[in-house]
Amino acid sequence: MQERLFYNGNIYNLQTKKVFDWLLIKNGFIVALGLKDQRPSLSYNRSGIDLHGLTVLPAFIDAHTHLTIAALEHRRVQFKNCLSLEQALQRLHEYAPTVKEDAWVQGGGFNKNNWQDGVPHRTHLDQIFPQNPVALFSVDMHSLWVNTKALKISGLFKNKQTIHSGRIERDEDGLPNGLLYEDAMKPVLDKIPPTNAKEAEEAIQDYSSYLFKLGITAVHTMEAYDDFHLLQRLKKQDRRLRTTVYLYHQRLKEIIKDKQYSYAGDEWLRLGGIKLFLDGSLGSRTAHLFGAYEDNSQNYGVEVLTIQELDEILQEAAENRLAPAVHAIGDRAVHKVIKVFGTLKDTFTGYNLVPRIEHVQLIRQEDIPLLAQTGAVASVQPVHIAVDVKMAEKYWGSRSVNAYALKALVKAGVTLAAGSDAPVADPDPLKGIFSAVQRRYAFDTTEPVWQPQSRLNIWQAIRSYTEGSARAAGEGHRRGRLEAGYQADFIALSPDPFKINSENLLETEVIMTVQDGKIVYGMESKHLY
Repeated sequence: MQERLFYNGNIYNLQTKKVFDWLLIKNGFIVALGLKDQRPSLSYNRSGIDLHGLTVLPAFIDAHTHLTIAALEHRRVQFKNCLSLEQALQRLHEYAPTVKEDAWVQGGGFNKNNWQDGVPHRTHLDQIFPQNPVALFSVDMHSLWVNTKALKISGLFKNKQTIHSGRIERDEDGLPNGLLYEDAMKPVLDKIPPTNAKEAEEAIQDYSSYLFKLGITAVHTMEAYDDFHLLQRLKKQDRRLRTTVYLYHQRLKEIIKDKQYSYAGDEWLRLGGIKLFLDGSLGSRTAHLFGAYEDNSQNYGVEVLTIQELDEILQEAAENRLAPAVHAIGDRAVHKVIKVFGTLKDTFTGYNLVPRIEHVQLIRQEDIPLLAQTGAVASVQPVHIAVDVKMAEKYWGSRSVNAYALKALVKAGVTLAAGSDAPVADPDPLKGIFSAVQRRYAFDTTEPVWQPQSRLNIWQAIRSYTEGSARAAGEGHRRGRLEAGYQADFIALSPDPFKINSENLLETEVIMTVQDGKIVYGMESKHLY
């Protein structure tokens, strides 16, 4: 097979910090890198691409997405830029003419914590969609805003029962106001018809092209078992992402029965393990804390699983060669995961499994060295910092000194794997890198740096989106670095993020994305020819 030489670039080895002029690719792998005076010549079986001085880094790996949902949400009504209830309702009015009769209205991204002009209510949706059931996810996907028809279809409208590990907000008359939290969302979600497979496949293909533009060639995705089968069908199509899947644990028995195990698959689609929820989220005030929320002395968050339940599930999973990815946001939930990971460390090591804590948004200082001792990866989403600053200060108060404690985790020897949690947040890795380094509300450099002691440097931030993410999925030996023997997944950027003020990182642009040695984005760019 013909070799391809990418030359005249600033090609970074993030581990040694050496900069090379060229890299040579064959059969989808890097076979050599070198300096300008060592540059191989072009020939009939070696084509070349002039990088014109662009900066080259390993392609980004998003360590935490919900790929199927994100792809579908990319096509639905979105509220992430709505700063008020009025703006959200206006967007729904504009969207209404596109909705078919009796069809479910779905979308997401609203953040009621930022709205000063009112609280979302079912009657707001009833006025716009009197005949359609409506289910809209909050930005953190831990609550739903629904209308009366959706409540009636799900049996929740006149149901006065409480829901374990969930909450239904009610008006003074006892009827639901349309806001559902955690497990209280399930009765509504269970009534939404399954997405048409063809629609989902097309959405994922389109979304993959969008991610290529952001420099992402691989994702770790949290999926239902049925969606894993959908991704298996998609594997045969072109322009696909490298995908590692973590399956929700509720079907653990079936997953084991089907002889699924971690890291089975190929370089395009692999099973990562199982995904569990231990608590809720900051925005919905359901993250499980040691101390009460600042605005409610009776609210300590939601405990989805007890420590005994967690231990039993992880023990069974590990003995069947399934690595855990455990959602834990509050400091109490994080502590519980660390404790169980510690007891199962030898089991994980024996099966070469990489345990992960997803989010780790609030962690006590005394738990950081304990986390390092477990060998677990901290799967973090720095891009959330830009949204969470004011909520953390409001609801967690002085405990925010330990929020997104990225620097302390790295210093303790914990591997960081960075991602976005898309569709919860923008999947653009450059925004995540900016947030990890700058830690400013709304990406605004006029805002003060939040908890500056926890800032990463640019090298650490980029490694968390490349090498760290690869290690989290057991692929650190073949992905996430620019070295001979590694997969030829890389990006070309401008300007060089290592040579500009970190306040200007958002000016950096992905010019080209290469996956498996092939250009999947930017081939027609004027920067290249």
